[in-house]
Order: sequence, then structure tokens, then C-alpha cells
Amino acid sequence: MDRISSLPNQIICHIVSFLSAKEAAFITVLSKRFLNLYSIISNLVFDESATIQGSFTDFLNGVLALPASSRIRKFSLKCCNGIELAQYDHVNRCLCAVLKHGVLDLELYMHVGNRYSLPFEVFTCKTIFKLKLGSVYGSRFAVVVLPENASLPALETLIIDSVRFRDRCGCAFEKLLSACHVLKELIIEESMEWKRWKWSRNISNPTLQRLTIHCGDILESGLTGITLNTPSLTYFKCYDVVQDEYPVVNLDSLVEAELYFMLTVDHTHDGYVREDDVISSNPTNLIKGLRNVHNGLNIF
Repeated sequence: MDRISSLPNQIICHIVSFLSAKEAAFITVLSKRFLNLYSIISNLVFDESATIQGSFTDFLNGVLALPASSRIRKFSLKCCNGIELAQYDHVNRCLCAVLKHGVLDLELYMHVGNRYSLPFEVFTCKTIFKLKLGSVYGSRFAVVVLPENASLPALETLIIDSVRFRDRCGCAFEKLLSACHVLKELIIEESMEWKRWKWSRNISNPTLQRLTIHCGDILESGLTGITLNTPSLTYFKCYDVVQDEYPVVNLDSLVEAELYFMLTVDHTHDGYVREDDVISSNPTNLIKGLRNVHNGLNIF
């Protein structure tokens, strides 16, 4: 018996976790033991910035070659320098394969053009526990439309980073939140794009407990009002300008809030508010919604 075969299963699994998807697919033909051990894959990661890894095409092909019995815990795809138009179909075939492998944690950070769209299967996956959709500034990564049967029954954490939403067939963002039946945490981070969204300006989810909004561009508002209908929310952190209005604020369960707010003059924040300026921000309803927060309230 060779030395590797004599190692405990846990150590072999740890060693195999460093292999590429293509190598992982090949190793399963060596013995039934390797096939069984590799039925659950901890991480499949392609990071364009990594110095030691195979080509993007090899990675996609390796994922497609995995045995049907394989299960994937986390799949991460980071392509910040741009994915070519000719690769879009290949990428989506890979994503659909990953979804069939029962992925729990899906992270997509891609620089794509406006002709790219995620496969509908992403929004009907029953196993995804955590979903991150991210992009770089200048990318046109957008969620334009969701399928009629959109449902993410296991999703608890949703992270959106510089990805646009549209409303071609109704508000895609609102429909996404409605499809998340057990959502606990929503993070909109470093997102200059969210002020360019075409959406209902309605953040509404009955199970959401933690909400973080960190806007990277505070020089212009772009939004005139936001509805916060989150009755189960216990934690709220926001770094943004104060909107013109907050038509509906339902924060009845809120116990902790960190608000870094800037006032706007004519929907613009330039760092200064003068005595004769007409302030367009109106936080009245939002402040009323914070009535249950006592010791955990910080406003800057």
C-alpha cells in the first residue's frame, strides 16, 4: 500500500481540496475510495488574481467533468479582468452544473458586458445558503429579469456588490427578496451602482434580521425615497445620504443601529450645508422607526 492510501480520510480530503476542478475530476477514476471521498467537495475556487492555477477554460471544463454524485459546498468565481462574450454560454453551463451538485455557498464576482445574464436556475436553486453577486466598477453585470417561479428556500445571506438591477418585467430586486423565504442578512456593499438601479425602492422581507448598506458614492443621491418594510430586522447599518423621504418604515424589532448619514442639498451632497441651503433630505419617518432602539443607537 502506498503512503497516501494509508492516510486517514480527513487528511486525504484536505490534500485533495487543493486540487483544481480538472484534477479533481481525474482523481476519482483512481479508485473507489477516492471516488467516495470526493463525493463532497469543500471548495471550488477560480481567482483570476491567483498566481498558481490553470486556465479559466480548464477550470470550467473540470467542473463540467465532475461525477454527477459529487456535492459542492462552496463555489467561487472571481474574474475581474473581463469574461469574453464567447465564454458566456460556457460559464452558464458551468454554473448550472454547480447548482445540480447541490452547492451551498455561491460567490460570483465577474466583469461582464450588458449581453450577459445569469441562468434562471440560480434563482430557483433549493440548496444555496449564501449568495454573493459582485462586480467591478465599469462592468455591466446586471440582474434584469427573474423567472416567474423564482424561489430560494434555503438562502439566508445575500450580498450584492456593484451589481445593477432592472425592472424590465417588474422590479427584479423586489422579486429577488420575495423569493428569499428565510433570508436573515442582506448586504449592499461598496455599491455605487445601486443609485442607478431601476427598481421599486422597496426593501421588503418579513424574515430579514440584519441589513447593511454601504454606498461608495455619496456625492449624489439619485434616489428620492426608500421603503424599509422589515419587521424582523434587529440590526441596521447604513452609510449613505439621507433620502428625500422614507414613505414606509417598519423596524419594529430593531435593537441596534449604526447610521452614517449625510444631508443633501438639491439631492446632492458636497460635504457642506450652508445656512441658506434648502435641504432635500427628510429623515422624519426613519427617525420615528428607530423608536425601539435605546442603548444600541449610533448616528454619525
